[in-house]
Amino acid sequence: MGNLARTFALVLVIFLMFLSTAEPSTVKAQPSTTISAPAIVWQQEYGDYRTESVSNLIQTSDGGYAFLDLGWSHGFNLWPSVFYKVDSSGNVQWVKFIEYFTAISLIQTSDKGYEISGNWNTYGTTYETTPTLIKTDSQGNIQWAQNYTSEPPNLSNAVSRMQTSDGGFASFGNGTITKTDLSGSIQWKKI
Repeated sequence: MGNLARTFALVLVIFLMFLSTAEPSTVKAQPSTTISAPAIVWQQEYGDYRTESVSNLIQTSDGGYAFLDLGWSHGFNLWPSVFYKVDSSGNVQWVKFIEYFTAISLIQTSDKGYEISGNWNTYGTTYETTPTLIKTDSQGNIQWAQNYTSEPPNLSNAVSRMQTSDGGFASFGNGTITKTDLSGSIQWKKI
């Protein structure tokens, strides 16, 4: 081994010995910062209409909020979905009931109306659900309802929905994207 290599090895050994005997460096602890929960600006209860299971609270274009009670069935007792519109302070502006419907998702449309997806529930000899899209005006009045008896359920339980630039709607659920036109007719779907 040459002199340069021996010198390097000796320096390395001394450095390693220094590291093993050196006091660990101390880091000054920073004072802990407490993050408090945000202040509640307002709080309302909406229990007058059997609100059990709320879905899709959205902020509306006027600064208020819209949300849906999902509606549910127990045996042959079927509660309707309840559609709420409240102002920016949580005061109820209107409430609409959608009978025989289990709401899943809600979006506001470009005309300030709403599009609701869910399942239409029917009782015959058996209990059946039909994937359905409902379009309302800005006051929650139904403009049209489109049932999809032969379609996959992703229209009713889509994890993501949006209005498209042509006025139609796109939904994603169960690995499928479905595109409908403005009246809810299916234009295409891709798995």
